[in-house]
Amino acid sequence: MATEKLRTIGAVFDYNFKYRRTWQPSHKQRVTNLKHAERFMVDIHSKSMKIKDINQETMDIVKNWMYENLDSSNRTVNYTVNTVANALNYCLERGRIAKPPEDYPSFNKKTQKYVFEQLPVKKVTKPIFTRDQVIHMYEWGKRLAQSSGSRYLNCAETILLTATTGVPWHEFVQIKSSDVHLDNPDGPILWIGNRHDFNLKRDVRERKIPLEGNAALMVPILQRRINDTEGDPRCFLFGDDWTDHEKRGRDQHGRIFESIRNDLGYEFDDRGLRRTPYCLRHSFCTWSLQMGNCIERTRYLMGHASIETTRGYLHLVTSDYVKAMPASPEFQQLANAI
Repeated sequence: MATEKLRTIGAVFDYNFKYRRTWQPSHKQRVTNLKHAERFMVDIHSKSMKIKDINQETMDIVKNWMYENLDSSNRTVNYTVNTVANALNYCLERGRIAKPPEDYPSFNKKTQKYVFEQLPVKKVTKPIFTRDQVIHMYEWGKRLAQSSGSRYLNCAETILLTATTGVPWHEFVQIKSSDVHLDNPDGPILWIGNRHDFNLKRDVRERKIPLEGNAALMVPILQRRINDTEGDPRCFLFGDDWTDHEKRGRDQHGRIFESIRNDLGYEFDDRGLRRTPYCLRHSFCTWSLQMGNCIERTRYLMGHASIETTRGYLHLVTSDYVKAMPASPEFQQLANAI
């Protein structure tokens, strides 16, 4: 007896979530696939949409909706489109849906798979900071702390932390003394994502960041903060500096960062692009590639799940930035001062 064919996209997704290994509840990809599936079936189209009606025009509607309502990047649009294609192909391979007609434009007859147009993935265009600019912001934040309060010192030290380790806001606000291993036999490290209660963003990987080179500047700072908390593993080393770990705390940190940045005239780069706190992480990635770290090593330090994300930074390692990237004597002076 022939198996009844699936006819709607809702049935196709249900079949995938029931049988496909990488879409099972125990697999980390399930949440991502579920999000993109619901976006297609609920927000844009419907579960009852016939498979025969899914074509490139359907995907163009997806693209336009995500641009207008979510301000999505091309990469995110491609994820949603590919989630649909992958679900259709899985069912097609198992004979659960009918093969499309010969004149169907979005079906590759050679591979026997649904293929929809992919949008070009834009390169990373965020502005970066030079090492000297990071030092100036750190020093200026320390100076402002004398008259404007300790939060300026806290912000200054997180500026240095992100620029030398790549650790962003949502990670450094969670750091506790148990994440800092200064007595590690192979050298001090910052272990991101090791604790069960350390929340990593989607697709971000657990990693051990060596506190060496530029990152060694953080060793005395982290040691001081651990001493200030008397080594209490329950205390956040940086998170307690801000009243809220979410939007309000981020906004407060952002305002202080902007104050330090603007005082020194670092708001825009030479292309007119505004520098944000996250640009410190972009700077770290660019510096890592500039210093000769292989792309796999840089990917690990950044926590990227896909090497393609790291590859997007390669175009920044050009002669336009080479003159700004050599080891700065001011970093050595700062190291001596700390």
